[in-house]
Amino acid sequence: MLDHGINIETVSLDIRPEINHNGKPIIELKNVDKAYPTAAGTFFALKNINICIYPAEFVCIVGKSGAGKTTLANMIT
Repeated sequence: MLDHGINIETVSLDIRPEINHNGKPIIELKNVDKAYPTAAGTFFALKNINICIYPAEFVCIVGKSGAGKTTLANMIT
């Protein structure tokens, strides 16, 4: 398993309890990889990323420089 040092934390906020998401995420990533070809071979910026984000959740992507935070955010937007 490849460890990029990315931590994804989600916190559910009940600021709008009337939202009923029926258990369905608004963003879902399953087994997502992002690879770049290099002269030394394939470089995986992200490997096997899985996340579900539900309505009213506050999500932070935390990690050291070069861990793939921006790459992950760009893939979602």
